[in-house]
Amino acid sequence: MSFTVWTQALDDAATGWDDQGEALSQARSSLNRVDTALLGPRVAGPAETFLETWRTEIQQRIAQAEGHADALRAAATSYQRADDTAVAELQKLLPWDDRGLEPAPSSPFLQPGQPTSPFLQPVDPISPFPYGSPLNPETP
Repeated sequence: MSFTVWTQALDDAATGWDDQGEALSQARSSLNRVDTALLGPRVAGPAETFLETWRTEIQQRIAQAEGHADALRAAATSYQRADDTAVAELQKLLPWDDRGLEPAPSSPFLQPGQPTSPFLQPVDPISPFPYGSPLNPETP
C-alpha cells in the first residue's frame, strides 16, 4: 500500500488550527474583561457562573486546537524523517556516482520504445472530445 502526503498541506492545516486557537484566546480575553458586578447583586452570581462556564469551554477548545496543530506538525515531521531515512538507505545501495542524483521530470520528448502520446494524435475539430471520450480515453 502506498499513499502521498503533502507535508505543506499538513503545515497549512496546523497553521489554521493555530489561527483558530488565537481567535478563541481573544474571545476568552473578552470574557475575562466582563465585570459582572455592574449587573447588580441579584444578577452578578448567575452571570459569573455563566461566564465561567464559557471560559472553561473556550479554554478546552483552545487546548484542542493546539493539540490538533501539534499533531499535524508531528505527522509532517514524521513523514519527512521517514522519507529522509528511506533516501539515505537507498543511497547506500546505489553506486557512489549516483548517490547525489535528484529526481528529475521525465523528458517531454518521446523516447524510442515509449508509447505515443495521445496529445500527438490527429485532432478531429468537429468532435467535442478531440482526445477521445472522457468515458473511454482509448477511443480516438
